[in-house]
Amino acid sequence: MFRGNQCAYYLKIESTTDIGLLLAILPSNIAGYIIGQDPVRISVIWCKIQLMSSYSFGLYSLFTICFLAFDQYLSTNHRQNWRHISTLKLAYRLTYFNISIALIHGILFLVFAEIGPLGCTVYHPTINFYLFLILSPRYRNQVKHFFIKIIRRSWTRLSNPRLTIPRHNQIAPEPAQASAFIIESV
Repeated sequence: MFRGNQCAYYLKIESTTDIGLLLAILPSNIAGYIIGQDPVRISVIWCKIQLMSSYSFGLYSLFTICFLAFDQYLSTNHRQNWRHISTLKLAYRLTYFNISIALIHGILFLVFAEIGPLGCTVYHPTINFYLFLILSPRYRNQVKHFFIKIIRRSWTRLSNPRLTIPRHNQIAPEPAQASAFIIESV
């Protein structure tokens, strides 16, 4: 029933990503419960792999929601030619783009993650500034609200179309009649 539907495709991708995020975080918690120590604080390799996978899956999940909102905007747009852009092929292309961005983002954690006094995190100041811009809740909310506004605007245009009233060509009065009308009204 849902084959060929972009929304169902995005739902499958989002569910898979969320399961991947859980699988990236839970093994260290389970191992920490069994061993008695958190393996992320002991092993640098475990630290780097967990940070890379959890942040990659998290960013991928966020971008998937943004691309879903963009797809909804296209599919509910009042312009007919924009509705035709919303296809499953576009969803596949956005998914490949999303994978590449999430992997590049995750590689930063693989390279710069360290175990320090605050635990397993990135201590490089330039990378921290970059991560603040990407992972800050303020910016995520701005992106979310931007997509909500454009979808709401598109939906109201689609559900409440403005009626265009055709203007009839009015017959202009004769110049003599127009001047007589002006003189009489004064």
